Amino acid sequence: MSDVTVSHLAILPLMVLMIIVFPSLANIVMSNYTNLQRNEMAEGTVEHLATEIQQLYYNLNKDEIMPCTVTFKNPLPATINSYPYKVTAFISAPGDPGLTLTLSLQGLNIMVNKTIVLGQNILWKQSELQSLSPNAAIIVQKFMNGTLQFSFGG
Repeated sequence: MSDVTVSHLAILPLMVLMIIVFPSLANIVMSNYTNLQRNEMAEGTVEHLATEIQQLYYNLNKDEIMPCTVTFKNPLPATINSYPYKVTAFISAPGDPGLTLTLSLQGLNIMVNKTIVLGQNILWKQSELQSLSPNAAIIVQKFMNGTLQFSFGG
């Protein structure tokens, strides 16, 4: 009978340890999984936005397209996993064909970047896209000299 008591005493601390450690470990794993999922969704969203900008560039960067202003309403979701986001962009130097987009989830420490190569004839007007804004859009203005100025509305 004393063997049963000794084995219970040996198992009891192990059981208490499991009761404390298992929920904590499960919480850490789920938190990491959720952050990874949010990060992947943010990357997908900025990739989609980059593709839309490239398509606008390729369609408007033709000689037969006259100077104009095009407003493309935001085709993106209003939130990513219930978090609104904002997107900013910049060109590192005038005449540089690379446009870098930065998407940041508001309320979280998640930021993703995507750089796309367009052409030498692009300008970026300082602006940001707020996902919850009803005016969220990509705005492109084509000038007489063929320069395309991109900006965000909203």
